[in-house]
Amino acid sequence: MTDLEFVRAAHETCLRRCQAVVAEAYDADFELLPADPYDDVAPALSGELNGEPVEYWLGTADGVPVSVFTVRYSERDNTDLAYLQVNVAPAHRSRGIGRATATAAIERARALGRTRVSHDIAQRAAGSDPAAGVRLAEHFGAKSLLQERRRILRLSAVTDGDLDRLTASVEAATSGYSLVTWRNHTPDESRAEMAGLLALMSTDPPQGDLDLEAELWDAVRYREWEQGVRDRNRDRLIVVARHDGSGRLVGFTDLAIPNGRSIGFQWTTIVQSDHRGHRLGLALKVANLRYLRAARPDVTVINTWNAVENSHMVAVNEALGFQVMEDWGQYGLDV
Repeated sequence: MTDLEFVRAAHETCLRRCQAVVAEAYDADFELLPADPYDDVAPALSGELNGEPVEYWLGTADGVPVSVFTVRYSERDNTDLAYLQVNVAPAHRSRGIGRATATAAIERARALGRTRVSHDIAQRAAGSDPAAGVRLAEHFGAKSLLQERRRILRLSAVTDGDLDRLTASVEAATSGYSLVTWRNHTPDESRAEMAGLLALMSTDPPQGDLDLEAELWDAVRYREWEQGVRDRNRDRLIVVARHDGSGRLVGFTDLAIPNGRSIGFQWTTIVQSDHRGHRLGLALKVANLRYLRAARPDVTVINTWNAVENSHMVAVNEALGFQVMEDWGQYGLDV
């Protein structure tokens, strides 16, 4: 294998080369899952994405871009952990480049003072033989700590009648709650409550064998995070559940669509534990699909990931019509 040279993306030309390699890899590996467009990752030139430190590194062989690794980490919580992503251009695979790039990524995480790394890795299809990424992770001794599954919803398959039927099925259970929609901006007076709800995502969903601290969120962190989403030109559609009796926000869901794309992503869906059992999760998602249909009729597909063991949310997504694409694993390694 030709020796690789790694350079951190500190200017637009280099970051565009990084994005091009990642885009080639995603196009080769996945159906209906494109890589983030350039203007989505451009804020990384500042050293941050969504208020968290991030680094993009380009691997070249004889001046030709062949691989990319990213290192993302938090300075607020889980400060021993770095999240890695490794991509190799399809034309340069099976030459040891993935192993060399992963080694460089791990070394960079160590240099940042991190003692653990995590990497989301996909298989081609549910139950298939391990993909190259899995074999690479196992080469380094990484273990799968949480098994997930990607599903997609083709919006052309969801009719207004389907949404009406689902709305009717939850109407009685959701009595006493109101649903409110926002787009890209949370009202100032609601940020603290939204921060508290978002913090639950680090504790309430199934965590498998992940060893993670609860994330600490307040109104300031939430505002910075939301500004980061806007900086990335993502169109974020939000539906919140308000308890009529107390006036408090008790749950929310959000969808995000990268700029210029017709494929979006289901992000958070969370309901406070003392307000569960009212079918709010399904009600929130149905309401947001209606909102999406009205606000972004150009969107054709929604991607979502769930822990395999998260049977409740899996059932909600299947009721909406989401279909399985492939298995993913969150792999962890002490470094």
